[in-house]
Amino acid sequence: MHASIKAYIAFRYPNWSDYARHHCRVQHLEGWECDLMNDIVNDLMHKPETKLADLMSRETRKIVNGRPTTELDKFVLAMIKMNARSKFASFRKNTVGQKIITTGENVEVVTFCELDNKIDFPESETYDNNRATKLDKMHVQNIERLHAAYFSEQIIKIYKKHFIESEILKSEKEKTIIESITKFLTKKETICLLK
Repeated sequence: MHASIKAYIAFRYPNWSDYARHHCRVQHLEGWECDLMNDIVNDLMHKPETKLADLMSRETRKIVNGRPTTELDKFVLAMIKMNARSKFASFRKNTVGQKIITTGENVEVVTFCELDNKIDFPESETYDNNRATKLDKMHVQNIERLHAAYFSEQIIKIYKKHFIESEILKSEKEKTIIESITKFLTKKETICLLK
């Protein structure tokens, strides 16, 4: 990675950390700010250098710490907000989901949780981050559409249980509900294609 990009990330890191701390506090994820920032910076390191340089070259009118912010700041702040707020974001599912185990009122924090690759990602398959992001986006859109159509929270919970958590439906009532949700979401006039 180019030295100017690294220098800019180092310069803005304290501001981004404050923003991450705020969102973690609002979402009751106190103590996870560093993990959130590590995920964000790790994602940045995997982005094409030319795209980061392009974002960094486009300045905004906002001045922070004596320098104008850039589109890169807007991008990072949007990533922080989305990862902290969305239950379907990679940080909430992969990082927080693997480290926090809740049982009623008790919250147990596990400092290390090794994934079993044979179960989570079979050797014959590779993890496709782009596909996972599209699926997460689709689920968020579907849930928003169900809310907009006044489906009950219980029905949305069944949607999440079946389509997101991949639980097998046992009762006929749940199967009937999933059929009606599927019909609603696949109507021609309500299809929302992912871009």
